[in-house]
Amino acid sequence: MRDLDDDMLLVAAGGIADGRSAAAAFALGADGVWVGTRLLASTESTAHSEYKRRVLAAGVSDTVRNTSPDRNSQTPPSAASATAR
Repeated sequence: MRDLDDDMLLVAAGGIADGRSAAAAFALGADGVWVGTRLLASTESTAHSEYKRRVLAAGVSDTVRNTSPDRNSQTPPSAASATAR
């Protein structure tokens, strides 16, 4: 992407969970990182308390890969997503 437009801001997202993964994104040329799920259950998050509780209680087998489009999403139908069981 950087080769297409050097003035474009490049933000890395997905799998940014700690300082090392953020540093790796910056080393690869990102101007910033988007940290989402990692901060979801923080005190500062405005997510519903029950959602936070379920995220913290979930194990590795509680998530399934999903290719069904979300009617309310701008995500293309071909994109995969993760969904809680």
